Amino acid sequence: TAYSTRDQQNIPESIQLFDIFSEQIAEVIKSRSNMPPEDIVALQSALLSLSLKCYRDQFEYGNKVLEKTRQLFDNIALDTPVQTGTQAAKELVKMLKIPIDCYDILDVLKLNHYKLVLQLLSYRERHTVCMYITNSILDKETIIPTAEQVTQLFDLIATLIVDQTDGNFEASRQTISNEDFVEEQNLVARLFNNFKATNDPDQQYHIIKTCQDTFKNGGLERMRFTYPPIIMRAYALAFQYKEIREQDEKWEKKCQKLFQLCNQLINTLTKLETHDLPLRLYLQGALAASEIRSENAETIAYEFFSQAYTLYEEQAGDTRAQCASLTLLIGTLEKVSCFGEENHSTLRQSLTQAATRLLKRPDQVRTLLLCTHLFWSAQRVDEATQTSEQVRDGEKVLACLKKATKLTTQVMDHTAQVQLYNELLNSYIYFFNQNHPDINIEVLNSLIEKLQSEMSKLDSTPSANNTSSTDSEEFIRNQIRITFDHLRQQSQIEKFQGLQINN
Repeated sequence: TAYSTRDQQNIPESIQLFDIFSEQIAEVIKSRSNMPPEDIVALQSALLSLSLKCYRDQFEYGNKVLEKTRQLFDNIALDTPVQTGTQAAKELVKMLKIPIDCYDILDVLKLNHYKLVLQLLSYRERHTVCMYITNSILDKETIIPTAEQVTQLFDLIATLIVDQTDGNFEASRQTISNEDFVEEQNLVARLFNNFKATNDPDQQYHIIKTCQDTFKNGGLERMRFTYPPIIMRAYALAFQYKEIREQDEKWEKKCQKLFQLCNQLINTLTKLETHDLPLRLYLQGALAASEIRSENAETIAYEFFSQAYTLYEEQAGDTRAQCASLTLLIGTLEKVSCFGEENHSTLRQSLTQAATRLLKRPDQVRTLLLCTHLFWSAQRVDEATQTSEQVRDGEKVLACLKKATKLTTQVMDHTAQVQLYNELLNSYIYFFNQNHPDINIEVLNSLIEKLQSEMSKLDSTPSANNTSSTDSEEFIRNQIRITFDHLRQQSQIEKFQGLQINN
């Protein structure tokens, strides 16, 4: 083997080298009844290396070696796994790595007896080989194009995907807090990027279904890693169907099936202790449905959005998570453009009310300032023309701004209050630039005066011997300085004439 691979010499076809070695090795093993199992495997490994490296296109040679290896061990141990940690187990692991190094996974899957030899190993060695296979696929960027091949692969690396009967002692490590388990499942999830049926959306759908049918048996701790890539690929496939809508009259029905599948998978993920992941996936689905604009896009988007809002409400008690989730909800609704006025009005009012119900005043102010965009730049569908239009409800925008201003006056922490006044001023500047009818130079000057007044109080307040507090105040001063520098530049423009800013 070394000679053939080193000098790139082809072994003459007239010499049946594989058959010669195969017969001689069989005789050696047969004549030495007390030969240790690791020596048997070492001989078979050498023969396997010869068959794969010198006869690359003749898969039957490699298969014969693997089949013979399995038979030899069946005669020795009668289906008992090779004991973990033994020399024989280590040699088997080396042997099973040879095809992975020589071929890509699509060729390895043609070796029908590879899996039978893998099954000789106990849990830990099987796990090692399965990780080796997975890393090899990712390193070589091997594309697996059919559902049938994906099924074969999953059958091979089942140790990573579902609980094993001989892996009970490993059950305790299969949690999000175990770094090795997290790394392992991230690798499995990354595999999904290699499952691509190029230019065949229907085959891609079969791949997605195959993954779902396999991963659903892996348990919730694995699903948090394996379900999100399925869901994101399903969203991407819906866009593919939209692109070929001229050639496929059933594209809308296929899109609906994909969204139903995603809804089902995300619903499973809601059983996790954290709602952040399913909430984000629901919102991504609402955005996807809005952009694809299939026949029932509004119904799908509303369902996904309302599910996300329900998860937000279930986060009661975790103020930081609630504020972050509400920010996501507001940002998503501002981008979803498939809702009619009735649904859009319901959602934007719900989010605005939710902003005022947050526990902390600063969170209320900031989310209310975000809500202003739902009444201005967000888009809805005009029922008469069926085209998207901006909401442009100046009255509601002003109501949100006034409510935010009132809440800011109620903030007890003066440093935080000054920062909020600066954020308020920035929002007013934005809407002034947007030609909001009720926001003029007088309104801006009033806010500038208030901010400068509060800023002077901050400067005159003796600072506590607290580094973090000092750093926070310096950060806020810098932010205000940036705002005022911007306004000074704008004051040169006719629109901003009359702006009053003290030095």
